Amino acid sequence: EETDVVRVEAEGSDIVEALLRRRRNDLSTGDARRLAELAQGNARLGFALAQAIPQTGSLTAFNDAALFDRLFWQREERNEELARAAEVLSLVYSFEVDGDEQPDELLFLGSLAELSRRAMHRHASTLLDRGLAQARSRWRAVLPHALANRLARQALRSIPFRNIADGFADKPRLRRSLARRLSYLHDCEEARRIVTRWMEPGGPLHGPSPDLQVLEAVCHLVPEDALHVVNAMVTAIAAAPEEFLHLDSLTRMIARIAHSEVMFPQACESFVSLAIAFD
Repeated sequence: EETDVVRVEAEGSDIVEALLRRRRNDLSTGDARRLAELAQGNARLGFALAQAIPQTGSLTAFNDAALFDRLFWQREERNEELARAAEVLSLVYSFEVDGDEQPDELLFLGSLAELSRRAMHRHASTLLDRGLAQARSRWRAVLPHALANRLARQALRSIPFRNIADGFADKPRLRRSLARRLSYLHDCEEARRIVTRWMEPGGPLHGPSPDLQVLEAVCHLVPEDALHVVNAMVTAIAAAPEEFLHLDSLTRMIARIAHSEVMFPQACESFVSLAIAFD
């Protein structure tokens, strides 16, 4: 009954709805459909949400936030420290718990949550025990991502964006992990402010040699600013095109920026400039 080996792709909401009704025959068609939509086609998340809700009555009294809240607490006593830890741990797509990485990732993340490394390790274990995190060797990740994205938004609201931007700026692996999370928060103002901060002088996205992995992940959050960075790279490439080894990444970024209707003409101009640089 607790198996999580079912794999359903994003288009599988109808399948998840059917699975939910088979497992919980007390669910109405409307409630099963709502849980399946919240789960975004993820069977594991759908089952977890169904397990967290009351056995009787309609879900109409619960908004989406309340349902995810029930998923997180699972009828356990509320713990403000656990909530803070989970929010900060959700900022990154994955984190290391043994302290083998430099800098120590739990120690750094704990500083953002105002918690000790030992406390962060304990709370990470609690999330794992509740089925809200996944473990692979020394690596952990808060899951499902629909829940992690919500928790990350809360962290971005409660922690000054400069603390996050500046704290991650000089930590390449964690910075890229954060960028991957931010890439899903396109409507979050704090996420955009972090990316803009990284584009300032001295930041990892400033100048002709930015962190391409990060820039490609977050360029759609601030397309106009990202295109300025791209154009600076194109200008630098024109001087020595044979030394540039990341043409595919640069092309993908311009194409992604071009998805913005407002930025489409400028992105096309950048494509032309890039083609000329390699001509």
